[in-house]
Amino acid sequence: MSDIENGETGDDVVRTFFLSDELTNPSVNNEEYIASLYHCMFGRDPDAAGYDNWVNELNNGMSRNTVVDTLLESELGHKLGLVLPWHR
Repeated sequence: MSDIENGETGDDVVRTFFLSDELTNPSVNNEEYIASLYHCMFGRDPDAAGYDNWVNELNNGMSRNTVVDTLLESELGHKLGLVLPWHR
């Protein structure tokens, strides 16, 4: 039975993936984390400005959860369909 069939929302499933132990492991530094998110979410390397911005935000105390939520809700996230239809 799928997670959605068990009552989880689509957002729950997406966030569970992007906030998994593999991506939030403390041994994964902020630079690696942002690069991994861009690869997983957008299928590409981060642009320099975006990379620098997100690494700086994490280094200044922003949570990884907030980064994931912000990227999912971003214009690019919507354009690529990362925000699932039932969330819109």
